[in-house]
Amino acid sequence: MHTVIALGTFDGMHPGHRAVISRAVQEAKQTGAKSMVYTFSSIPRALFVKAPKMLMPPDERKEEILKMGVQDVVMVDFTREIAEMTPEAFVKMLFDAYCPLAIVAGEDYTFGHRAAGNMETLKKLGKEMGFKVITAETVRVKLPDGTLGEKISSTDIRKALEENKISLAEHLFKGEIL
Repeated sequence: MHTVIALGTFDGMHPGHRAVISRAVQEAKQTGAKSMVYTFSSIPRALFVKAPKMLMPPDERKEEILKMGVQDVVMVDFTREIAEMTPEAFVKMLFDAYCPLAIVAGEDYTFGHRAAGNMETLKKLGKEMGFKVITAETVRVKLPDGTLGEKISSTDIRKALEENKISLAEHLFKGEIL
């Protein structure tokens, strides 16, 4: 069966992550394909350096993803073998295993050895292999003081939590989307 794959770490499931996944679910419904998320059980850079803790444990992330209407979640350990794959090898592995009609990711998504692949790489490979690439729109929130926030990121949420700015962290998770 053909799939529509959402790619990302999806640490914390903030509105930016939800936008990527929602777009994949929407595309799958439109094409009659199976919606799926391909993600990692840990933050990839943790393989090389001390990385921050994930905002949500893997089982909770999977549960939240499934609640969004995704039909399948593939959550794999980020290994040296995966880390050393070229962008082309990573996408070929996805293509061979899951037969995507489309792949959805955020505009800053990177993949492959030393994050050498980006959305332009993915679009090029999509043309070569015959699948559509969809860049999910960047999500920004209105901050509690009424100003326009930057792109939502797990890093910003972690920072707010570390600085004991709980209401800001909650707002970034669930704030008014612009």
